[in-house]
Amino acid sequence: MARLLPVALLLLTGCGLALSDGPPADHEQLTAFSCTTENLGPILDAVTVGTSLVGAGLADAGPAPGLVSAVVYLVSAIVGFDKSARCRSAKAKLAARQDAAARAPVAVEPVERVVITPAVDTLRVGAAVLLGVTAVMATGSLRSVANATWSSSNDAIAPVTGTGTVTGRAPGTVVIAANVNGVVGTATIVVLSP
Repeated sequence: MARLLPVALLLLTGCGLALSDGPPADHEQLTAFSCTTENLGPILDAVTVGTSLVGAGLADAGPAPGLVSAVVYLVSAIVGFDKSARCRSAKAKLAARQDAAARAPVAVEPVERVVITPAVDTLRVGAAVLLGVTAVMATGSLRSVANATWSSSNDAIAPVTGTGTVTGRAPGTVVIAANVNGVVGTATIVVLSP
C-alpha cells in the first residue's frame, strides 16, 4: 500500500505540468491570448516535493519511491514556474503593444471641401435653422462633421452657434461659414422681416 501512494500522488498532481499554460508560440503576433499567470500549480508541486522527501525518510520501503516522486514534482514545479513567468512577460509585452497602438497618432485623411446644408435658406426674424456640415475627403468619401468651427459674416443679422444653429435677428443676408481642418464651406442665409 505504501508503494502505491507515491504513484497515486504522481497521477493526481504534477500541477506545474498539467495546470500551467505558457504563452502560445506566436503570442507576439496575437492581440489576445490566454495563459497561466499564477504560480498556484507550481507551488503545490513544490509543497509535494517537501512532503515526498519527508515521506521518503519515513517509508518502510526505503527512500527510492519518495525520492523519485520528489524529483518528478520538482521538475513539474520548475516547468510550471517557467510557464507562468513567460506568461506574465508575454502579457506585459502585449499590454505595452496595445498601449503603444492606442497612443500612435491617427492619420487624418485630408479634407478636400466642406459642404453646408442647406446651402441657401430663408428665415424670418426670430426663427432658427440648424445647418449640417459634411466633409468631402480627398478620397471622395463623405464624413458627417460634428466639430466644425462656425462663424457668421454679420452677427447682428444672424448669429450662428457652435453647433450650427442660425437665428434671424434683423432683415438682411449673411454668409455662414464652417471650418473643418482649415477647409471652409459656406451657406447663404436671407433673413426676412417678421
